[in-house]
Amino acid sequence: MNGAATGVTGSLVYAARRDAEEAARTAGVDIRTAARGGVQEIVSTVWGPGQRLQANLLMAMAHAGGTVAAAVRGDGPVGACVGFLGWNGGVHLHSHMAAVRPGARTTGVGCALKLWQRAVCLEHGIAEIRWTFDSLVRRNAYFNLAKLGARVIDYRPDRYGEMDEIVNAGDRSDRFEVCTSPRAGFASDQGHPDDVQHELRAQVVGVCPDRDAVPVWSARSWPNSTTNGPKAAATSASTSSPAAASSGCQPILGTHCPVCPYL
Repeated sequence: MNGAATGVTGSLVYAARRDAEEAARTAGVDIRTAARGGVQEIVSTVWGPGQRLQANLLMAMAHAGGTVAAAVRGDGPVGACVGFLGWNGGVHLHSHMAAVRPGARTTGVGCALKLWQRAVCLEHGIAEIRWTFDSLVRRNAYFNLAKLGARVIDYRPDRYGEMDEIVNAGDRSDRFEVCTSPRAGFASDQGHPDDVQHELRAQVVGVCPDRDAVPVWSARSWPNSTTNGPKAAATSASTSSPAAASSGCQPILGTHCPVCPYL
């Protein structure tokens, strides 16, 4: 793809590569591409052996230019990501999987992987990255919306249907779909944290810490919807979830949840 046509300049590519390398150094990892074994190991560790991705699929994705990589620290992988190109709504990278071993979390590994994906996108003239995440897990919301500065573009109820892996078994697979523009950079690269929090509150005003509690959405982020949008989902969830009621989180657009220090 022509980088000039998407607004991707040489200076942006250079800065993105520099930021990715610095993030990897800070996290103490080496990002290794097409590391099929490392990716399989991380996916199996985080989501369970039944979710192990086929080696030939990873090989084909890497050969075609997908972002298949492992973050290696010492002798073994501590994180991994898998992404591929999509074109619905414009050409973009869909970052389908990103995970870090429990013992290596909060050390910058996830951010290093995302910044590596950003650099790869810019090097190939791709101006947008999209992915989904579980909006009911507070650490996910903070990482994706505050740390990475992603923008919520859709709410997808029961996105993946019934899931049988160890992280989501028994839960609904409701997801936020988010995007970020590599041209703009991630929130971790920009300004004061208070600026990030201010922008975050314009999208998601509160997220309860309990997995069963509901997030509180702002009206600005969503198309009109009366049946399957976030407001309807929040209303439904709040009436059926004791955790939501006990936490003090109210399904009212524009209300801040008092028990969420990150937001």
